[in-house]
Amino acid sequence: MKISCEPKNVRLTEKGNAKALASITLDDAFVVSGLKVMDGAKGLFVQMPSQKGIDKDGNEKYYDTAFPLSKELRGEINSVVLDAYQGKLNELQQGAQKRDEAPQQYDSTPEEEFEDNGPEMN
Repeated sequence: MKISCEPKNVRLTEKGNAKALASITLDDAFVVSGLKVMDGAKGLFVQMPSQKGIDKDGNEKYYDTAFPLSKELRGEINSVVLDAYQGKLNELQQGAQKRDEAPQQYDSTPEEEFEDNGPEMN
């Protein structure tokens, strides 16, 4: 099965332990949205889409609405989404670095900015 998740499919967020929201495409035919990149005790992991429900004891609980049926597929999804998340972070860092390294644009030369333009006002 081909699984893809591009940096453009990752939206950064800062809600609780969630670092990003993502969507994946399976075999170029089916999209799963609502995956979350979470920061847990053991590091980053991907949480499957879920919704709030009530368990048999009447307690509120979150239930996965889409999930892989094998450990191997879960690992592959985790890897693809985390790689795309890292790609998004790298993309943003490169954009910020280019912006910081860009030469400053001036409408006038620095000497013109400090010309004597008349009497000094106190």
